[in-house]
Amino acid sequence: MDLNSLKDPKSIAEYFTFVLSFATKPRDTLRPYAGKTEIDARLLLFACGSVVLSYAILLLAKAMGAADDSSEIVRVIGSLDWKIVPLLLALLVVLVSVLFHLVAKVAPLIAERKLKSTGADPHQPHLGGTCWDTINAALGFSAFYLPVGIGVYACLTLFVADPDRDRTLVVVVFTFASLSLSAGILGYFPAALAGTHPNTSYVQALVSMMFSITIVVLVQMIAENVLGMFVP
Repeated sequence: MDLNSLKDPKSIAEYFTFVLSFATKPRDTLRPYAGKTEIDARLLLFACGSVVLSYAILLLAKAMGAADDSSEIVRVIGSLDWKIVPLLLALLVVLVSVLFHLVAKVAPLIAERKLKSTGADPHQPHLGGTCWDTINAALGFSAFYLPVGIGVYACLTLFVADPDRDRTLVVVVFTFASLSLSAGILGYFPAALAGTHPNTSYVQALVSMMFSITIVVLVQMIAENVLGMFVP
């Protein structure tokens, strides 16, 4: 994959065409990438393009007087060379997607079901594909949702930049934005998974995702309790 392709007008047009298509029909948009045996280079390029677009949104918001964010995560990301961020994003997406896929495959066992699901039950946790399908789904999802999330974040920083803004209104707006982004994840990410995984419905992908999140949270809670017994 050549990152110089991001400067190609044709690639830029293809990226925005993909984003607009994914916004209305996420499953159908990713269906051509189903059943792959490798990470799709075009989806990876689109994910990198979303990082560049996100940086442009943040720079624009900053120029318009957006409030500074003092959080540690933002400070660390802001100190990175933008040239390596796409690579770091790709690596992060791969690692998180692999973890998700492994947990999702084990989820039917936790639910006392067979590991090799037939996919016949529409409410059964099931991902009818490989780890490559999960990674490609995550890349397609991030290509669309990363700029959306960053755009919402930029609007919020502009909204709170006014020191005379009513604090109650700020809390209401932040709560609504957070709930909307969470609902978007629950809607779009399972649809992306259903698009790249053969013989997988949206409901099956959603149930698999919820199983994965539940297991990860439980493992985290157990690990914290165990560490708490040994670490004062």
